Amino acid sequence: MRKASTVDILHAIPPRDGAKGRIFEIDFLRGVDIVLMVLIHLVFAWGTQSSGFFSWESAAPQPEWVHDMRALFDTVGSLILGGSLYFLEFFFSGLFVFLSGISCSFSRSNGRRAAELGIIALGLTYVVEGANFLFRIGAHIYLGILHVIALSLAIYALVDRFFPDWRVTFGVAIFLVFLTGITEWLRIETGSQNVNLGDPAQWKNLWLCILGIRRTGSDYFSTTRLSAILFLGATVGKLAYKDRKSRLPASFPTAWGKPIAFLGRHTLLIYCAHIPVIYALLAVLMLLSGYTLNI
Repeated sequence: MRKASTVDILHAIPPRDGAKGRIFEIDFLRGVDIVLMVLIHLVFAWGTQSSGFFSWESAAPQPEWVHDMRALFDTVGSLILGGSLYFLEFFFSGLFVFLSGISCSFSRSNGRRAAELGIIALGLTYVVEGANFLFRIGAHIYLGILHVIALSLAIYALVDRFFPDWRVTFGVAIFLVFLTGITEWLRIETGSQNVNLGDPAQWKNLWLCILGIRRTGSDYFSTTRLSAILFLGATVGKLAYKDRKSRLPASFPTAWGKPIAFLGRHTLLIYCAHIPVIYALLAVLMLLSGYTLNI
């Protein structure tokens, strides 16, 4: 049996079924999700950080495309952050974690995967802190989606090690759903306060952030909420994919979706690389357009 690689962390170990290979619908949905997430991050990055990273020192008018990108963010960003499209934030992250739950039901090395992903997530925190120090972007990621998936996966690995039955997995999922409701109620009742985990004096409040009673950083996710979704995904994986075979009929055409499915097989690499790539492209365009970099 082959050793799991790092890129397997957020997707299934290739479930072999003769010549069929991977499960198409899981890879495809994961690919769609990562593409949409990259597009949203593109709008956010180009619409907000262009004013923080760069300065316009010329007396001439700023390029029209910069105004267009900021206008697009003002429209789309406002709808997602606090408007009618706010549900998309939950949909993208929820689908991502749900599919990860299905994937982890195929594996017996989830403890190692959790540790590997935790190291990657910690590295991401330091990279963002470095960018904040150099460019003053004002971003901090302490409990982002990778951190929380690592924690959720560690919890799942522990439970599944001793109680692999799907009924236990589903029971834990229901418990976590109720726990999420309680912690969300406590957060609202006590006030939605942010904790600065960059200050060692605030580390005592880490458990409140993990439970979802307090928030921290710029890209925060509740561990209880995402753990509930991951356990629900694992339940579906144990029931619907216990034979590690696609649920689509053999006659279902898949060639049209292979490019998206390919992206779905490399979600972790895309997730880690897309932000630097977006900002690198942004920097090239801004500098070529006459802006100067704020360092």
